[in-house]
Amino acid sequence: MRLTRLFATLAATTAAGLAAAACAQQAPVAAPAPAPADAAPASDPLLLPGDETPPGLERMLRAPRPQPPGGQPPAPADTTLAPSLALSMRLGQAIVNACLAQNIRVGVGITDIKGNLRFGMNADGAVPGRIFVAARKASAVVVFGESTAAIKVRLRANVEERAKVRPYMALYTGGEPLYQDGVLIGAVAASGGTGDQDDSCVLAGLAKIPGLSATPPVPR
Repeated sequence: MRLTRLFATLAATTAAGLAAAACAQQAPVAAPAPAPADAAPASDPLLLPGDETPPGLERMLRAPRPQPPGGQPPAPADTTLAPSLALSMRLGQAIVNACLAQNIRVGVGITDIKGNLRFGMNADGAVPGRIFVAARKASAVVVFGESTAAIKVRLRANVEERAKVRPYMALYTGGEPLYQDGVLIGAVAASGGTGDQDDSCVLAGLAKIPGLSATPPVPR
């Protein structure tokens, strides 16, 4: 008699459990709430310094805001150390020419001291996108304070230093610090040849312009 009751209880419990599981499977799963149409995407770790993701589509499609009388107010003075546009253009062309002399077509990226891209150019016939690889090399130079060739040596020897690496960096040879009259003002890099070829073109370009160097002045 007791066994009969025990089996009956087990059967009832099992049936109830199966019914609950079936209900759970049939119950609709609530979909996550959609993000607002004008919400900006989350920041992408691959973005270069100073870059930003576009805002949501609805925000971009809005009618432009009316401009104040007299136009936009002047932007705050930018005190970030950086090469001027005129200097960047001269340096970029000198680097491109140095590589063209070897039948190598490169892109050049020049940043300020914070790693923000200030100037980029691609040689005619260079693979599209070389500017961005060069900018990623230069951004790594800014963070580590030395050439990308030296950074690679440091990271091989010291694993702890790898914590400084960011997803947007390109750690290929070809990036150098940019000094003007002994003052660090940014970084410069080339991309399109081998790493050593890129680096030699950068150094050759720097040597063409008085006052520019990839190394700090030697203390006296």
